[in-house]
Amino acid sequence: MTIGRIIAITAVLCAAIGMTTQAEAAKRKVTGSIKLRGCAYLQPFCGTVMGSGPDTYVLSGVQVPLYTPILVRGQKTGHINLCWGYGTQVRVDRYAPDPDGRCTYR
Repeated sequence: MTIGRIIAITAVLCAAIGMTTQAEAAKRKVTGSIKLRGCAYLQPFCGTVMGSGPDTYVLSGVQVPLYTPILVRGQKTGHINLCWGYGTQVRVDRYAPDPDGRCTYR
């Protein structure tokens, strides 16, 4: 084989592997903006969460105040299994106090 053929075959293989990797990464990527309204609280094995049951959102990124009504804006980053098999992980972009809200579980 000539050096040119070896380089061409290597380039084709690398391109195929790269396309497959990008396609797999696109399938795994779970993103979407989300707005949450309520109170954040601590839950064992989960961390800071909002909501309850299947609508549990685990907050990461920016620390939010606990047990205070807030409005949260963030991005879904995927599902986690540490919270008893359910919960959606949310990377918090920003939050603001919610003057009309209240914490119902207190």
